[in-house]
Amino acid sequence: MKLIPHCLGILLFCACSNDHHVKPINQIAFFNKGDLPDYSLNKRTVLNIRDSLRRVYHRSSESIKKIISAEAGKLFTRLLTEKIFPHWYGTPWDFNGTTEVPGTGTIACGYFVTTTLRDAGIKINRYKVAQQAAEKIVTLISSEQNIRRFRSRPIEEIKADMKERGNGLYIVGLDFHVGYLLQEGDSTYFIHSNYLNRSGVMKESPWMNSVFYYSRYKIIGKISTDEKFLKNWLNNTP
Repeated sequence: MKLIPHCLGILLFCACSNDHHVKPINQIAFFNKGDLPDYSLNKRTVLNIRDSLRRVYHRSSESIKKIISAEAGKLFTRLLTEKIFPHWYGTPWDFNGTTEVPGTGTIACGYFVTTTLRDAGIKINRYKVAQQAAEKIVTLISSEQNIRRFRSRPIEEIKADMKERGNGLYIVGLDFHVGYLLQEGDSTYFIHSNYLNRSGVMKESPWMNSVFYYSRYKIIGKISTDEKFLKNWLNNTP
């Protein structure tokens, strides 16, 4: 049985014919962030990698599917953060922004989340979900067991919770805002379309961002280990 025909930047697995042997997938070097190809090309690359993984997933036993799902979250996170997000940085915010082309037009916070998820291969109603309140967006994307809520809690408590939950990608809803959190070791990044001064899409520390810091309510759902979310990604067909 052939391995998936892409180098994946993380260790994934595919099942052999007897479903008891597991082989590692070769690794690839992703594009440098400063040397990005056309956005449409990157979207196709993401979907081609996902489709290759999906074919292996669907012909594997349930035990192998669990292994693939566990590693798929790491792959999805890397594809989204390295192949999708960089194109969007600097795209201006507007309350009515709905652009589908990064760097062109404007993008509201909810549309940034739903558009990037869709472009990475998640089946999602881009318009309907983006128009919901932040809490609803998070609960539609992340399973309840992977969600934690903080009401008027100290920032240090949230920092500790993020570190405890570990590396990966999260959806975060605030009083009047929504975006992503990315945990990498001791570092936490807030990736969002920032409405302050219409700054637009950026990656920054949440602890230094006043929108995040002063929001009285924070709802945070981890999606990179969310079985339902990852099944959506692996089962979504073109």
